Amino acid sequence: GYAIKYITAVKTNVIGKNGIALQCMAKDDNGNYDKQANDLIEEAWKKWSKVCDVTGTMTWADMQAQIIGAVAQDGEVLVRMIKNYDNDFGFALQLIEADHLDLNLNDEHRRIVMGIELDGYNRPIAYHITKGHPSAVTYRGDHVRIPANEIIHLFKPLRVGQVRGVPWMHAGLSALNMLDKYQEAELTAARVAAGKMGFYKTPTGNE
Repeated sequence: GYAIKYITAVKTNVIGKNGIALQCMAKDDNGNYDKQANDLIEEAWKKWSKVCDVTGTMTWADMQAQIIGAVAQDGEVLVRMIKNYDNDFGFALQLIEADHLDLNLNDEHRRIVMGIELDGYNRPIAYHITKGHPSAVTYRGDHVRIPANEIIHLFKPLRVGQVRGVPWMHAGLSALNMLDKYQEAELTAARVAAGKMGFYKTPTGNE
């Protein structure tokens, strides 16, 4: 319950109801703000914001909330940029859960670390994404290699050289687990105590 409330608070306070919007501030040759051009760009952005998701179920604000929630909960999220998509703008975004980035895919010769292929400077050049979710019954472990220029890998690194994210609640998870069990024990004890019964008996019986 505390964790769910935390994720909700992150979405509410970072993204808000309407999401992070675009404010275009292009200038003309005289150094003045080009109001007409800015208005046209912002209007086009608003239209794209309604069709930006490949599944057709989320707006730009919805996607932002999903993204920040995933980063807080899982420590990371992948956003794939789909070009030539079937909408008026030929561009859309696909959210990929971090579970699809295989932790167990490591290859020293190909310089793959936990599903991420790196160059000599440890710069990501490709992401090896599982075709299905690892928890799915039909999961077979097959991967798709996606070039890094199609992927936005969002996470907050805590140390130099880190390639995968860490859940933002990681430092408090043990304490939350203990608190959960403590509350359960207290509630169970209270319920057992409330269920205790006593009986009065008289020497003559029912009379």
